[in-house]
Amino acid sequence: MLKRALFPVVALVLAVLVIALSWQNRQLRQINEQMAVQMRQSQLDAHGLALGTRAELLTLRTTL
Repeated sequence: MLKRALFPVVALVLAVLVIALSWQNRQLRQINEQMAVQMRQSQLDAHGLALGTRAELLTLRTTL
């Protein structure tokens, strides 16, 4: 009898836990994306580049 009453409670607790963890994961992914955008922008600002431009590739030049 106790097993019958306990099973739905455990299933409900696990379902709530899965929903809470997936919600937290979504929030962390959004924060991660925001931080990545800020880092890209700060790197562009540090090099004096505008958003959307590409830095020139460094090339080795030899003098003959």
